[in-house]
This record gives sequence, structure tokens and C-alpha cells, in this order.
Amino acid sequence: MTTYLRGRASALQNSSSANLAAVLGIRPDRLLAPQAGESAAPRMFANRRRSSQPTKSPIAEEGQSHRYVISEATSCSAPEAFERMRAANTSAPGAAYAKSGFTRREVLPINNPISQMVDPSSRTIVNQTLPGHIFYPGTVTIRTEPSPGHGSRINIVGVGTGRRPWLNNAVGRLFFGNAAASVAQSCVGTPAYMPVHGG
Repeated sequence: MTTYLRGRASALQNSSSANLAAVLGIRPDRLLAPQAGESAAPRMFANRRRSSQPTKSPIAEEGQSHRYVISEATSCSAPEAFERMRAANTSAPGAAYAKSGFTRREVLPINNPISQMVDPSSRTIVNQTLPGHIFYPGTVTIRTEPSPGHGSRINIVGVGTGRRPWLNNAVGRLFFGNAAASVAQSCVGTPAYMPVHGG
């Protein structure tokens, strides 16, 4: 199995998948499956809270459904954390600031188009891949919810049935996990109130 996985990672170097990994700053060797006894999630997210619902292995047959879940606690209020998740290159790789309402088409790096729905009232962002995207068809839902007392939690769920489900899970966890962790880090030591952008 290890030889097979290393062969798959090596093959990425000559494919569009390798280009996507390069844009996201991910080394292809980071996309290898975990060793026996390790979590299916990349090691850098091993201490994050996971959904109790089952998720697909990052290494799956082509065309099978896949799902990944990320949940990150922050010390920001839910509106603050949501606003920070809307920042450029945060709601999706290479995306502009996530404007309220429906954006019919935004082309991400390496010609990967998505549509995006942003609902400030529910603090939700939904990215939908469009034909031509390396991970089409698929959806990423980002929701920021208040935590008891102070703070909030950023919950991200990625699902799809497109090609390369194992790569989609790995890249999704890495990019969106980093985005949520960066927002959580930016919340440390911030004042209790932050003006919210109206866009």
C-alpha cells in the first residue's frame, strides 16, 4: 500500500493536481495517506475536534463521494470570525473578499471556477465548484456559530463526488484548516468589538 501511495504522490508532479498543490503551498509528499495507526487527517490538524459522523478515507476510488469536516474554536465573536473568513484568499483559494449575496462565477487559480453564496444573517458561505474545476462537482460550506459564553466556532464541511476524492480531501483539509486556524490566531488578543464590513 505504501508503495502505491508514494507512486500516486510522485505522479502528481506531472499533473494539474501538482500545480494546484503548488499554488496552495502544499508539497505533494504531504498528500500521502497516514501510516497505520495514524489519523486519516493530516498531522497538523490531529488535535482539532472532529465530527462524530463518519468521513471517507482521503484515499478513495475515483468518482466516489467524499467528505471532510473541520471545526475550529476562536476567541472572536461569531460575527467577527465570519467577517475574517470573508477576507481575500480565505473563503476559497485565491478568492477575492466574499461579497454578500450570490456571485455567479469566480475563477480561482489554475482556471478553477466556483460560484459563491454569502449570507451574513446566518454567517454562512457556500462555495460550489463549476464545470472545469479540478474538484467538480463539490461544495464547501463555511458556517460560523457562537460558542457558549464568549467566542465562536468555525465549522467547515466539504463534500463532493468528483474525480480525485483523496486529493480533494487532503487539499480541502489543508487549505480550509489553515484558513480557520489563521482566523482563530488573528482573534487572540483582539478587542471585544470589531466593525463589520458591509459589502
